[in-house]
Amino acid sequence: MTFEALNNNVMLVELSGDEMKSFNITYATLNNNETTQALLKKLLYRIDAEKRFSKGDKVLVEAMPTENGGCFFIFTFTSKEKIRYKIKTNKDFVVFKADNIDDFLDFIKVAGIYYEKNISCQAFKLKNNYFLFVPEKSDRICQLMVEYGEKYENISYEWLNEYCKNLGKVYLQ
Repeated sequence: MTFEALNNNVMLVELSGDEMKSFNITYATLNNNETTQALLKKLLYRIDAEKRFSKGDKVLVEAMPTENGGCFFIFTFTSKEKIRYKIKTNKDFVVFKADNIDDFLDFIKVAGIYYEKNISCQAFKLKNNYFLFVPEKSDRICQLMVEYGEKYENISYEWLNEYCKNLGKVYLQ
């Protein structure tokens, strides 16, 4: 288990595949059952939530799978009303994830060859992972993503912008 404070009210917890197995849970089986609740209570205890945050704070828990069968958990504590995001429902975007900077830069270089026009993308970093939000989607780019890293279609730009370090614009040309 690794723990990292992303800011004053957001904690990131990463569980490896083996740790997920020890809890007898997978990303696919996360839901509002007793096993998931026990896992979340243990994680809240481990991040010392009672001392870090005010009593009565609400907690939003988000989960994202990792490539090794593990999972990232992001705990956001807030006493404000729930923040609601309107997520784009069209799937005309795709997110590329690389585990290291070399694969990330190689993908950008090769992907630029396949776009005939200049495409403005946004780069992000979360821990040792690099993400590239590509606002246009093509079959060839999606194939390249799998060669250099992973392709995500269920991560929104808003999520990346809130939880990741923004590295700036990247142009595929």
